[in-house]
Amino acid sequence: KMQASDLSAVDIAYKLRTGRIDAQQIIDDHLASIHISEPQLQVWEMLDEAMIRKQASHLKTELPLSGVPVGIKDIIDCADIPCRWGSALFQSRIPDKDAQVIAQLKAAGALILGKTRTTEFAYLQYCQTRNPQNFAYSPGGSSSGSAAGVAAGHMPVALGSQTGGSVIRPAAYCGVFGFKPSFERISRKGVLQTSQSLDHLGVFARYLEDVALVCDVLFSSEHKGLLSASLQASHTSPQFIWDQNLLADQIETYAYQPIHQLAAKTDFPLQTEALDSAIQHFNAVHSVIYDVEYAQNIAPLIQSSPSAASKYTQETVERGSKISASDYDVALAERAKAQAFFTAKLGKTRFLLLPSATSQAPLFEAGTGNPACSKFTSLCGLPAITVPRLQGIHLNGPDGLPLGVQIVGAFGNDAGVIAAAKWLAEYCAAN
Repeated sequence: KMQASDLSAVDIAYKLRTGRIDAQQIIDDHLASIHISEPQLQVWEMLDEAMIRKQASHLKTELPLSGVPVGIKDIIDCADIPCRWGSALFQSRIPDKDAQVIAQLKAAGALILGKTRTTEFAYLQYCQTRNPQNFAYSPGGSSSGSAAGVAAGHMPVALGSQTGGSVIRPAAYCGVFGFKPSFERISRKGVLQTSQSLDHLGVFARYLEDVALVCDVLFSSEHKGLLSASLQASHTSPQFIWDQNLLADQIETYAYQPIHQLAAKTDFPLQTEALDSAIQHFNAVHSVIYDVEYAQNIAPLIQSSPSAASKYTQETVERGSKISASDYDVALAERAKAQAFFTAKLGKTRFLLLPSATSQAPLFEAGTGNPACSKFTSLCGLPAITVPRLQGIHLNGPDGLPLGVQIVGAFGNDAGVIAAAKWLAEYCAAN
C-alpha cells in the first residue's frame, strides 16, 4: 500500500484536493515514519501529536500546500510553541506570534509538524541529530533536523536557514534537494538573526517541484513562477561554468568526480573559468562579516551566562568583537564588489557548477562539516541548489554517503536555477 510519507508535497496537496487521500492518512503515515527512525535520528526538538491532529481537523483542501506536513527549523518562531534556538539558555522561550513564513505556510494550507533540531544559534556546534544514511555520520549543520527529517521521510519539505552553508551542505550530506534563494526572497521576520547581511531562509525537499512549490508560496508575488520552471521542459540549454581547481586546497578530489563525469560528455554545455582566487577572497570576506555580526547579535543573548554557550559561540563572539569598524566596512565594500562580479559573470543564462560540499558527511563526532562551497553564495545572496541524484552520474563518496552537485545563479535568477536543475536531470536521463 502506498504510504503518504512516500509522496511529494505536490502529490499530497493534489490527492487531498481530489479526495484520494484524507488528512488522517497523511498524519498517520508521517507519524508512523517518524516513530520508526526518530529514536536513532533525533530530528525533532518539539513534536506534539495533539497539535498536529488539531490542525488536521480543520484543513482546507483547495490551497497550494493543503495537507502538506512541513518541518520548521527551531530558530523560526511559531506562536505558543517553544523556540529554543538550539541553546541551553533559551529552553523556556515561547514566542507569542508566528514568524511571517509560518503565517504564509498556514495560509497556504500546510500542516506545521513541529520544530526540527538546529545547532546552537544556527552555528557550528553539532546537535543530537544523526545522518539518516548512516547514523555514525553527521547530517551537517546548522539545519540538521530539517535535512535529516526530509531524507528520512518524516515530512516531504522543511524550512532551514543558511548564513554560511547550512542549507546546501546538510542537504548534500543527507541526499536531498536544498535550495537557498536569493537574499531576502523569503522573509526573515520572526527568525533568529545571527547575521543581518548573510542570513537566508531556505527549503529542503526530496523532489525539485516541492522546493519550487514552497518557494512560490513564500516569495512575494513579483518573484513567483518557480513551480512552472520546475515542471516545464526547457527549450534552451543553460550554459554552465566551472573551475576544476576551485578550492582545491579544501575540496576532496572525489567530490569533483560527478562534474568531471558531466564534463566528459561530448555535448555537455560546460566552460572552464578561473574562479578560484576570487572565490577564496570572497570566502575570507564572508568570515569577517559573519564574525562581526554574529558577535553583535549573539553577545547580548549569552551575556547573562556566557559559560552556558559552546566554545564555538564564545570564541566567535570574542573574535568578532575584536574586528575593527574599519575592517568591517572594508568587508562590506568587498561584498558589494563580489555581488557585481557574479552579476557580470553569470547574467541570466549562465550558472556556476561546483560540488555542494567539500566532502561526504564527516563522522558525527568530527562536527558539522566545512561550508567553503557555500560561503561566497551566502555573501553575495546568490540563489543556489544542491541536486542529490542524476541518472548515470555517480553521486556517492567513498563510504557510500551522498554527494551533491550545486548550481548557482545570478542574484534574482531563482526560477533560472530551478529550470537549470530540471534541465540537468532531463539531460542526464537522456544521455
